[in-house]
Amino acid sequence: MGSGDDHRGARVAKIAVMRHAAALPAELASAPFAVADAERNGVSRGRLRARDLNRPFRGVRVPLALLAESTDEQKFTRLCDAFQTKLPERWFFSSVTAARIMGIPVPRRFESMEVHVSSLTPHERPRGKRVRGHSAPGATIVQFNGRPVREPAQLWCELAAVLEVDELIQAGDRLLSDKPFRLTTLTQLEAAVRRHGRRPGARKLREACHSCVRTCGRRRRRLSA
Repeated sequence: MGSGDDHRGARVAKIAVMRHAAALPAELASAPFAVADAERNGVSRGRLRARDLNRPFRGVRVPLALLAESTDEQKFTRLCDAFQTKLPERWFFSSVTAARIMGIPVPRRFESMEVHVSSLTPHERPRGKRVRGHSAPGATIVQFNGRPVREPAQLWCELAAVLEVDELIQAGDRLLSDKPFRLTTLTQLEAAVRRHGRRPGARKLREACHSCVRTCGRRRRRLSA
């Protein structure tokens, strides 16, 4: 048999192995998982290298079956699920990632398959493929649908570094709207803007905050009419 036949035979054998990859434990087949958890469940390193597993982050796997026919928003949710399997206690989702998690509108230019993650530890920035890291030692963390995110009013101030004024106004209107539920109050928003001081986006924040104040005033007048 020639070398060409040898190579074809090797490819056929590889395909056969892929088609008969061992089934994953049910709890691993239904959600993204950490490699360490899989190994504790007896999954071999060879199985963890199989092509039916996506590797969005180091030490994390996502069964490709979970991504099949998914929308971009569903894929983003899976990406957050995947990163959360390795999220240390002092890290949390921030910036446009936290906004998307909470349903705060952001421009399409930020709807990429990456996650913004911040650390409470000074000078520590999470790193890695598909990760935008930030250090936010003074941040307040809250839980939203089981995910650690930056407190909404603080998050709005953080977004001022990347959003334009009209985009900030749209985000602020969502934060203050009770449809489907309110994420913060005008008082909290104004206090966060004052604490933000002269950091990046301060001018845009003040302008956007004035607009939100006017919107809330008009809303109150309509309700009292």
